Amino acid sequence: MIQDQRIDWMRKRLFLTALDIQGIDTGKVGTAVTSAWETAGVTADEVTNVGMGTYIMTDTELLNGYIPCPYDLDPKFNIGFGVHWTADHDGTGALTSSWILLQDAIKIGEVIALPATALNTIIPLLSAYNDENGVTTVTDFRIQKTGRGIRDDIGLNRAQIEAGAFITFKLELDAAINETSIRFIGLEMDYVPMMTVGNGPHTNRPLQSNGVA
Repeated sequence: MIQDQRIDWMRKRLFLTALDIQGIDTGKVGTAVTSAWETAGVTADEVTNVGMGTYIMTDTELLNGYIPCPYDLDPKFNIGFGVHWTADHDGTGALTSSWILLQDAIKIGEVIALPATALNTIIPLLSAYNDENGVTTVTDFRIQKTGRGIRDDIGLNRAQIEAGAFITFKLELDAAINETSIRFIGLEMDYVPMMTVGNGPHTNRPLQSNGVA
């Protein structure tokens, strides 16, 4: 018999592309609009002609979205977030971006509200525009990923997850330097899975790439 606690489960990943995210805002939180993604000013745009949909964003613009909580998410452990983005360059200086993510959960029966809780470990405030070797580059439209932000406790228990709770987020492009346009590609969320009936994993295994749990 194989027991669950003797298996080191790898973290799982959810990925929401730009076009999976429904709510868009330019920072005018509380301003009623008939169709946020048509009137708030964030532009959906294809990267060159390769079929990758993105949102063109400027400083202080927001993306508000939600993720149906995965049934196999183990609430005993933290979850991680990272932003995938790209850009076209302005000049030859180092291009950077900065992102702020707020995250909450909405249980079944609760009032829908904007998230207002900061991550316990914020997404690093400087995301440099590098090539695959980590060297600063001025080549347009390289896929980039920020450092990892971490929420220690999403505030849900097993029963609330299985009942259909949502994870909500509000993502702000806080600053961008030396860019013609920053393009949001998607939001990544990683979590520890509960793969079997019972207490689930007994260890929070780190990511192999950076050793961070």
